[in-house]
Amino acid sequence: MNIDDEIPSESGEIGSDELLSEDNLRLPESANILVRVHAVRAWLVRRRDEAATQVGEAALHLQQMALEEPQEPRMRRRAQQLLTERRERAQQALVNA
Repeated sequence: MNIDDEIPSESGEIGSDELLSEDNLRLPESANILVRVHAVRAWLVRRRDEAATQVGEAALHLQQMALEEPQEPRMRRRAQQLLTERRERAQQALVNA
């Protein structure tokens, strides 16, 4: 059984998964254990989706940088250094995501 099989598809209205996945959600101590488990699962799914989006955006940025690189074999040293620093920051953003 896959966790994605149990997650309803996105719709226009806010459902219990969206409400239970909030970072600042505080359930009363008397809350049912199943509600607590559902809240943790909803939070994990939301975090996974956010992480996947961050990875995709970082990879896209890195790909765009590769396409924009100048084709000149001989660039000024300062320009080459700046390009290398930008590329390293983009790669680090991908690793962090």
